[in-house]
Amino acid sequence: MSITDTIDALTALRTYLLSSAYVTDQVGVTGVYIGQIPRGTTNPGKAIVLLQNTGEANIWLPLFDADIQFRSYGTTSVEAREVYRGLRSALHGAKRQKIDPGVDVGTGTNWMLTAYESGGPSDESEPEIVGWHFVLSVFRCLFVSFPVE
Repeated sequence: MSITDTIDALTALRTYLLSSAYVTDQVGVTGVYIGQIPRGTTNPGKAIVLLQNTGEANIWLPLFDADIQFRSYGTTSVEAREVYRGLRSALHGAKRQKIDPGVDVGTGTNWMLTAYESGGPSDESEPEIVGWHFVLSVFRCLFVSFPVE
């Protein structure tokens, strides 16, 4: 395993978001998903789904720079915007955030060095399913696996 394989950006980011009251006030402690909402869900209500668009690992340092796409879901477009605002409050401008080492996010403690919104927001809806509204946004996140306190 190379030094850059140690940072699982999506799991680290999910862990960080679930530690934020801005997010849990909107979606609870189980409403943040990696990849997709669980199959069989007929309506997600309020939820956040994150996907990695791009990522670049540094060959010399244990850091990972990634563009992460978010879908902030709600039963209405207004509710989806509320979820998005909670996500943005938790993430945009975050600096030097220690990721809870009690959760498996690679080998050892990881840090989110910085995060900022780089795309969106855009109001959308799932075309095949009535009532699944979401706000699409992209955040640039830089993770490191060494202390930055």
